Amino acid sequence: MVKYKLTNVRFTEEEHEALRHLAVSEGRSMADIVREAVSSYLEHKIGRTLTEDELANDPFFKVIGIGSSDGARGSECHDAILYKHTAHPERDPGGPR
Repeated sequence: MVKYKLTNVRFTEEEHEALRHLAVSEGRSMADIVREAVSSYLEHKIGRTLTEDELANDPFFKVIGIGSSDGARGSECHDAILYKHTAHPERDPGGPR
């Protein structure tokens, strides 16, 4: 059985709407289409997709979960929290809340 990790991805309104329409027309979930696109991209970039063992044993992923948050929307506003500014104000015009 495949185990999935939950993540948060932002799309423009146009990307989201196109993805939603594609999902409906193909009778698939948006998540399934995104996973397929990521898999295809990874295969193109590295010549193949990583195995579950490779992903599980990659030291890069060991940093996941070692931090903590005070509830200040860390996953959404990490640039503003870490660097005291918004790196991409056009993507997050509201900044940290």
